[in-house]
Amino acid sequence: MRQYWLIKFKHALYVILATFLLAPFTVIFAQQVIITGNVLDQTTKEKLAGVSVVLNDTSGVSTNASGIFKLITPEGKQKLEFRLLGYESYTQVVDANKNAPVFLDIRLKPSGTDIGTVVVSASKFEQRLSDVVVSMNVLKPRLLENNNHVNMDKALEQIPGVTMVDGQANIRGGSGFSYGAGSRVLLLVDDLPMLTADASDVKWSFLPVENLEQIEVIKGASSALFGSSALNGIINIRTAYPKDVPQTKINFFSGLYDKPQLMESRWWGNEDLQATNGFNFLHSQKFGQFDFVWGGLVYNSDGYRIGDNEQRFRTNTNLRYRFKKIAGLSIGINANYQRAQGTNFFIWADDTTGALTPYTGTSSEYNTQRILVDPFATYVSNTFGTHKLRFRNFNTRNYNNTNQQAFSNINFFEYQYQQRFADMLTVTAGVNAQASFVKGELYGAHTGSSNAFYLQTDLKYKKLNVSLGGRLENNRTDTIQIEYKPVLRTGINYAIVNGTNVRASFGQGYRFPSVAERYVNTNVGALQVISNDSLTTEFGYSYEVGVQQGYKLGKLVGYVDVAYFVMRYRDMMEFTFKGFAPVFPPKLQFRSENIGNTKLSGIDITWFADGMLGKIPLSILAGYTYVDPRYTDKEIDTLGTAEINVLKYRNRNIAKFDLETGYKRIRIGGTMKYYSRVQNIDIAFEAFIAGVKQYNDKHTQDDIIFDARIIYNVNEKVKVGGVVKNLTNAFYVDRPANPQAPRSFNLQASLKF
Repeated sequence: MRQYWLIKFKHALYVILATFLLAPFTVIFAQQVIITGNVLDQTTKEKLAGVSVVLNDTSGVSTNASGIFKLITPEGKQKLEFRLLGYESYTQVVDANKNAPVFLDIRLKPSGTDIGTVVVSASKFEQRLSDVVVSMNVLKPRLLENNNHVNMDKALEQIPGVTMVDGQANIRGGSGFSYGAGSRVLLLVDDLPMLTADASDVKWSFLPVENLEQIEVIKGASSALFGSSALNGIINIRTAYPKDVPQTKINFFSGLYDKPQLMESRWWGNEDLQATNGFNFLHSQKFGQFDFVWGGLVYNSDGYRIGDNEQRFRTNTNLRYRFKKIAGLSIGINANYQRAQGTNFFIWADDTTGALTPYTGTSSEYNTQRILVDPFATYVSNTFGTHKLRFRNFNTRNYNNTNQQAFSNINFFEYQYQQRFADMLTVTAGVNAQASFVKGELYGAHTGSSNAFYLQTDLKYKKLNVSLGGRLENNRTDTIQIEYKPVLRTGINYAIVNGTNVRASFGQGYRFPSVAERYVNTNVGALQVISNDSLTTEFGYSYEVGVQQGYKLGKLVGYVDVAYFVMRYRDMMEFTFKGFAPVFPPKLQFRSENIGNTKLSGIDITWFADGMLGKIPLSILAGYTYVDPRYTDKEIDTLGTAEINVLKYRNRNIAKFDLETGYKRIRIGGTMKYYSRVQNIDIAFEAFIAGVKQYNDKHTQDDIIFDARIIYNVNEKVKVGGVVKNLTNAFYVDRPANPQAPRSFNLQASLKF
């Protein structure tokens, strides 16, 4: 019997081998027919890129940037199925004849029942939000426009589970106060990293709010795809290219700060007005095969604190040429330039009369220049997959009057290859390299580099999605020994029934210390920030299980998402009080430290809805996040104010709710943000910074901030609106001695033609 099955196995092996060897010859000698065509949106007539054209349920190609596809098939009847997220699938049977070349003009109908937002950040290709294996949130441009958000960090505060602490992005409590250096959240613009070379921080005012496709936020470790600093998650800003119809947008805005709740802290006179004003604009248009986008911002703010004013100019452009004779090939360049000047506010003089006045020696004047240039080339082949070649040069120059000047430059390169197999298997591989140079009075001159290779596979089989990826990256600063970091990410998503998806994921991450964290030496009033060249890389991982329930009520679609998460960090880096400088008068010394091992766990809930509830428009984005942030080392002296084991500068409970509705031409909306009281800060702030302990003793309640807005659509091209921020005029801080803005009244007028 054993010999019988051995013979059977050999016969099967011979058949498979013969089939594999003869297959190319059967293709060569068979009669070949070329099927070409284009695919458009049935309603808007827009050309649709990335449409999967599946041949006989087995193999296929995708349409290029011009919506064109090309297939080579044998003669006879062939079944073609056209699939694209957000559209109804369409099937057509074609009688392929070598004497009659086939050209198809396909019009896809938008799906009226699809409740899935399309995202790309999870696995570097388009997926429904409901199909991804990790927790994600998406922010659309409309929410930014209606709230008159001029800076991107204010817009991100709308996202459930995301907080901003003095410009530091935190996802699910993953970070605390870092004094403007280092980030566990990696910012991307069009999939390329956007942290500075010196401090590895984010310049939020530099980001183009006027040209957005959408903002995608991944919660949890994502270093396998994106590298260092994606330890806590990523924020991907996706800019837009023009549609077939040209578009121009201009938005004018102006605002006034109200009297603060603490009247004794007001420093401007009764007849003076502390104002903000400016405008942004965008023009996008196609000229044949050439895509052109140009936008910009002019902004002026008097500020509500002494030493908090700014004047800013920024302009950006996206240029792309799609070759007609070489189908699938496009080249282009994106660029962004900004000049800004103003003064910085760091800590208050005290918590009452000096709450909006800087402590002596902490205010500084600055003048900055930032330039970003991104050349790229993309080739989409029906046979050989998608190839992307991308470069980035990011240059920053910071001048000031306090001997803290710094200059940095980053050159980044990435090659990415992606192959999709019949809409079932997607393989993504890539290599990237980065070189950086830093010079400044803050930390001297330093060089750095990193190199990486990554591989990601995504399998979709019926209701099941499986993702597995890994990355090997090395990092170096100056002559410090190169560190190699292999990391892994995997996850699974299964649709139990239509609209109900469960998922589980595991991801590793790490963060290489920034130049500023290792080498900075500076004084800010009574504070002294010192270097720590013994800092080591922090490493961590996160895992989660979650369920997303979609729903559709008439024309209202949405979902509720619930996730349980755990994040663990080894050798976590935090900005920490170290004692007193040996000078007179004494100064408080702070530096970045590896504080040990930590664990953050909790739940994250998101509720999203958009559409029409009967005849009433309705949009909702809401969420609640509970975080339990703890040290896991048994003996650690944190020099904090809390007697319990809890990480510093974290909110255990965060809730957000944004609702917009309306009637006919009027839209009204409101936002609520709730932050539970921070339980632990550096004890030095309470002991030696005037007013911090008094404020904490007095403000024992949690912070709740309300905004309200109203928009009137004059016609299809003109709308006007008003926004009241901090409606109740609450007095609160985001970190010790850093008071936030009082109530403000803002008007805007938008033109679109």
